[in-house]
Amino acid sequence: LRAKNENLGANTGAQKIEKTQLVTQNKNLTRRLSSLNQSKNTLNASLRDLRLAESTRASEQRKSFALMQNEMSTRIDQLNADFDQSFQVQDGEVTRLKRKLELAEKKHKDSEASLKLEHQGIIDQYEEDLSSMLSALEE
Repeated sequence: LRAKNENLGANTGAQKIEKTQLVTQNKNLTRRLSSLNQSKNTLNASLRDLRLAESTRASEQRKSFALMQNEMSTRIDQLNADFDQSFQVQDGEVTRLKRKLELAEKKHKDSEASLKLEHQGIIDQYEEDLSSMLSALEE
């Protein structure tokens, strides 16, 4: 009985040591689990922040692209308007120059006709004078 009692006491002592070790391990594991949960929460918060930042960046890029697209469209419209205006000005200039050329050609033809008439008058006068001289010489 004494041996059983000693054996039982030894077992109880070993069990107490084992229980103390298990309690210590449990505390260590609980601390480790708490630390891992904190890390998990920190990582989740970082992931949320990253997703929010990415969403914001994507939204800003879309806005920037839309703004750039709008500016390009406005610039293209302005260039087209400038081209149309320039073309109209050039078209008007061509029309004005054509009229000027037509007037110059008409003036040239009128001058040519006037010179022909003048020359014909001079020739007629010369022939008349020659004819008068010949008549005077014949007499």
